[in-house]
Amino acid sequence: MGPTSPDPEPTLRGHATGTRVFGRYTLGQLLGRGGMGVVWQARDEVLGEDVALKFLPDAVRWDPGAYEDLKDETRRARQLTHPNIIRIHYFVEDASGAAISMELVKGATLTALRMAREGRLFDPADILPWLPQLGAALDYAHTQARIVHRDLKPTNIMLTPEGVLKVGDFGIARSLADSVTRVSMMSAGTLVYMSPQQAMGEEPSPADDIYALGATLYELLTGKPPFHTGDVRVQLFQRRPDSIAARRKLLAPTAAEVPAAWETTIAACLAKEPSSRPASAGEVARRLGGVGPTVERRRPWWRRRRTRREWGLAAVVIALAMLTAMVFTRSTPATAAPFPSDASRALAAWNFDGDARDASGRGFDGINGQAMPTPDRFGRIDRALRFNGRAGVQVEDAPALRWGGKQPFTAALWVRQDESPTVNGDVWTCVSTKVGSLDWGLGFADGRGAAHLGGVFTEGRVVLRATERLAPGTWHHLALVSDGSDLGLWVDGKSAATASLGPQRDVSTSPASRLLFGTPSPLSTWGLTGALDEARLWRRALAPAEIAALASREAPGRMVRSTGSYQETDDLVGVIRTEFGEGARLADWTELKRWHADDARGWAEDAEIEINDNATWVQRDGQRTVDGTRYYFVQRFDGAKPPYFKIHDELGGGTLVLGSWYGIAAAVLATLPPPLIASERLLVDPADGRIRRNQPFGPSRTAVALTWRARLTKESGSGVAARLRLDDGREVQAVCRVAEDALALALGPTVGGGISHSIRPKLGEYDFTVVAKHHRLSFRGVSAVGGNVLFSDVVDLPQFRLASVAGIELEGGPNSGLAAATLVLE
Repeated sequence: MGPTSPDPEPTLRGHATGTRVFGRYTLGQLLGRGGMGVVWQARDEVLGEDVALKFLPDAVRWDPGAYEDLKDETRRARQLTHPNIIRIHYFVEDASGAAISMELVKGATLTALRMAREGRLFDPADILPWLPQLGAALDYAHTQARIVHRDLKPTNIMLTPEGVLKVGDFGIARSLADSVTRVSMMSAGTLVYMSPQQAMGEEPSPADDIYALGATLYELLTGKPPFHTGDVRVQLFQRRPDSIAARRKLLAPTAAEVPAAWETTIAACLAKEPSSRPASAGEVARRLGGVGPTVERRRPWWRRRRTRREWGLAAVVIALAMLTAMVFTRSTPATAAPFPSDASRALAAWNFDGDARDASGRGFDGINGQAMPTPDRFGRIDRALRFNGRAGVQVEDAPALRWGGKQPFTAALWVRQDESPTVNGDVWTCVSTKVGSLDWGLGFADGRGAAHLGGVFTEGRVVLRATERLAPGTWHHLALVSDGSDLGLWVDGKSAATASLGPQRDVSTSPASRLLFGTPSPLSTWGLTGALDEARLWRRALAPAEIAALASREAPGRMVRSTGSYQETDDLVGVIRTEFGEGARLADWTELKRWHADDARGWAEDAEIEINDNATWVQRDGQRTVDGTRYYFVQRFDGAKPPYFKIHDELGGGTLVLGSWYGIAAAVLATLPPPLIASERLLVDPADGRIRRNQPFGPSRTAVALTWRARLTKESGSGVAARLRLDDGREVQAVCRVAEDALALALGPTVGGGISHSIRPKLGEYDFTVVAKHHRLSFRGVSAVGGNVLFSDVVDLPQFRLASVAGIELEGGPNSGLAAATLVLE
């Protein structure tokens, strides 16, 4: 019989800096600990990025119901994708414990910032710049994701050194606290931020978060929550809070006065009845005067040194903006409408650009199990994922991924099968978790394209097979289309088979489902030996012309930003030709929509277009100007647009916006010809056993891959070291060496920075690959037979650019068998 009062404090068994946990995270420093969990900074070795890892208390794991509730809340929170919300990555578990992986935010909580101030309270002027960000985050969660925070308070709100506000623990903190309370019979927190309705256990609603927002603002201004001593529950239901002015006068007599609008608005947030509170967090921000841009990371264009004429223009701009803001404030309903979503774009878009991230921005990221980056159908470096028959990618359940028989949908992807054409199996499957619910699959049967749809273990499943065999080793486009009545299989843009859904139309929506890439199910003995690229999922039936366009083998043009900023009156065409060559031309918005309608967020990150931070000159339909004074540019927005911003078009549900203004300096978006993929065979110099290439890569290269085969033996020093020599004398390295019965790995600058660790050596022949891109270096080892992954590391190098590489050198250790290497330039 187990203990009756488990300790809510999480255990720290085996947790120390450098410890590898859950098979993918290396612990860094301890960030904090308490009754609700221990938080570590950790390195996600699979994704190659730092994360915050929140370990759960043992008390929660002892209660299966509480454990499953918390997993469900984590899945819901993963759908939140907003610049002012801390991103949840994964719920991870093994025999030793469980944790939640989330975005690592460098900054301080509002509580810590308040405690560091003289008087330990903020003035309204201090809070005002954060309000639009806080309002945008809560409005997005309430209206778009339909998630209530339930535990909003100053300790769950962080501020970065750049002034970016981040709200954390959406739904998770309260679920965790409730679980600990139920299991341990110990109080997990207080009522000081709860609305009366939440304290009574009523169904959560956005009005609860509005109350908590009022309590949070009250504490920031007075140093204490509205009710914090005595019988808080009684006061919560029967008493009005003291005025903010009275509370501030007691605690800090010299503190600045609080405007009347702040008193009345915060008092309205703390109203006992939900109907008396403001309708949204955005409305709270507007009442308090918090209207305007939400993020300011770099010095904005209006703060740069200007001529007298430019200051005159700026005055006109500001006047127009103020007028627009007044009109916007009066005419906008209580809940500000977000950008209209582009109904034609995909629900989810997995580009498989070396990872399984959903580029649509909707948060359907996949968990990659041993699939390795590989060239795509155009030969572009690390733009697809290779599967070795045992690898797989899983996308966890989300309500938007569940289908019923009458629900139209389209699933499409590029696939290359490298094994015998007689192998059968799905390469993309929707797996339901309830008997009688819908599932579907897309893949191969006897070397032909194939698909199926039906309820789990139900009669009359619809099976489609193409008639033409597909040659192995070549890329093909497969699509499965259902309009709710008929099912169609498309291969390489052409209809291959159709059938009526029949009784499958009446199959109910699954209560839970997941998507699997590379394998039909977790229990399957078959898996894809080949590669996948550009998987897309729609909640509608695509038209034949749309499917044909998806299956086009035309290589997309490259779109890149200039390194400099320019005025609209500059020769923008000449600027990009000078930087990128004669083949460069000014990018067009219609071209951007054609190639990146479904992955605007992912493309923006590749192009280094940050949120609300910079603009990029483009043209539209071959025209640079809207009229004599306004020019087109692309800017990235998430959430509601500022009132002064002129919208002409949007892409990706508002991720990228085409607008116009004047008087700013911006980068230029250039379109370059499809990349020329060049491959070189480099041989070992017999004089010293090294491989060298001393020529620079050139300014037009966007990626470089160096691949070689070497043998790891028991002999110390066995392995290989690759070094990239920069034009300023520095070096960047990727090292794999056997040392003292361990495999020592290092990646990054030879002096300072980078990463290094050791793993248990697995001896034999391996194919090693180093991939260099702007700002990033990756290194991986895969067994020459079977494709099992030995290691895969990624390191970010903010100042690293390919144009600065003057040469490379590859050195093999004893008995490595290193004879040659292949260099691919993109």
